[in-house]
Amino acid sequence: MLPKIVGHSSSDAVGHRSKVAWGADFCLGLFSTVMALPLFQRGVMLCGEVKASLLGTFEPVTGVLVGISVFGEIMTVQSAVGILLILCATAVLSVPSAKNVSCDNEWEE
Repeated sequence: MLPKIVGHSSSDAVGHRSKVAWGADFCLGLFSTVMALPLFQRGVMLCGEVKASLLGTFEPVTGVLVGISVFGEIMTVQSAVGILLILCATAVLSVPSAKNVSCDNEWEE
């Protein structure tokens, strides 16, 4: 989009786009930015901060899987390694550490 705004594209300048293209851009901006934050905050309220952050780590994996299944993209080695790293990081983050478990009863007498 940036080359079109700056004027580097001669075939489809921003001013000569169709109403459908402008509507699609508006909907994309509305759903991916304006509505995403309140919906995420509502999800944090419903399921808690820890679950929301763990579920948020799966967003790139979901994006790759939707791209493959819906848009016919090809799974690359880089995508597979990235998915594996995300799953490993999520597994590491979901295991409670021994330090945090023993801190709860420290102040009780």
